Amino acid sequence: MKSPRILLVTALAVAGLSTTLLVAPAAQAAGSTHLTLTYTKAMKNELNNARGTLTTPVERTVKLQYRSGTTWKTLKSTTSASDGTFQFAFRLQGTKALRFLAPKYPSHATITGTVRTVTIVAQTGKLLVTPDSQCTFFATDRTAVASFTPARPGRKVTFQTNVGSIVGYQDGRGNVAVTIPAGSSVFSYKAFAIAAERNGAAAKTSNGYTYATTSCTFTPL
Repeated sequence: MKSPRILLVTALAVAGLSTTLLVAPAAQAAGSTHLTLTYTKAMKNELNNARGTLTTPVERTVKLQYRSGTTWKTLKSTTSASDGTFQFAFRLQGTKALRFLAPKYPSHATITGTVRTVTIVAQTGKLLVTPDSQCTFFATDRTAVASFTPARPGRKVTFQTNVGSIVGYQDGRGNVAVTIPAGSSVFSYKAFAIAAERNGAAAKTSNGYTYATTSCTFTPL
């Protein structure tokens, strides 16, 4: 039979191990080398954000860097908050590999973040209008659908039509649909859609689409 002393030591050792196991995950969750980006696919000059949390909850210099050949250059510099959090607002004109770097700070070693890539993608815009094949013998409204990429929910889109401008806003997939009233004149018109400038990214105009204000021509018997 083990002595009370051995049992006490064993119990304390197990208790200490349990405490360590419980604390370790919390310590790991306090910071990370991961850089969180608002967009990994962005438009040229579009405002983007990068944020993260250092494993050292102190105020210290943090740099946002991009790879240039075999070296890293600083794009922005800031100071982390006392809880280790930091954030950068930036714009890019071309695709870049990014990381954050927290230089050595008194009693804290250098922290180098994992590499993330922001790809600059071209904007596309496509417009479709209810085709003439779906017509009646009377003037009829048309449905116009514009699709833009990359999708930016809430981005303003202006349709130019026979009745003037009609405004809509992109949904989560970059689509927006509006109804074009037939109007009172029997003519053909060209409609197109314009996605407004957004956070520095240029406006984008879709293709043009020709449609008639009356769907069919009435032919007497």
